[in-house]
Amino acid sequence: MPHPLPDAAYTMDCAIASIEKTLATIERDCTDTPTGCFELEPDFQRGHVWTQAQQIAYVEAIFRKTAPNRIMFNCPGWTRESTTAGDINDNEFQCIDGLQRLTACRMFTAGEFAVFGKYKALDLRGTPFDPRRFTLQFCIYEFNSRADLLNHYLRINSGGSVHTPEELDRVRALLALAA
Repeated sequence: MPHPLPDAAYTMDCAIASIEKTLATIERDCTDTPTGCFELEPDFQRGHVWTQAQQIAYVEAIFRKTAPNRIMFNCPGWTRESTTAGDINDNEFQCIDGLQRLTACRMFTAGEFAVFGKYKALDLRGTPFDPRRFTLQFCIYEFNSRADLLNHYLRINSGGSVHTPEELDRVRALLALAA
């Protein structure tokens, strides 16, 4: 029997040009609480693995409307206080999936590379490709159990050739420690 993935508790569209401001607000809100934290690279993430050429290709695909734009985060207590006990505190904000996509957009808006051979983010202001007109969808889940979070991570990253077996084994080892 298929085991469907849970829906995000909350989703929002974030203009590429507003990513830094949005993340800064989220970080402030989460870290202003006694148990909150803000982690874009939690221990189960594989870190930054895309080359600049891959980052450029992704941002160009965003402008062509052919790229996936979903970024998944986990933050128990985002929409309501947790009602069941777990080993992840409310307001612990972590990136689950999309770190490479998020990083590419952040670097582009910071002016660290150009797309289509010559255009930096500021060059596109006021054009049909203005970064204020294109969005990433932030999907926020509320797993309060590390085991549930790591199982979700493995389920979304175990297909295709997205992650190496070694990367998945590392997260499975973390899951064994969490269970």
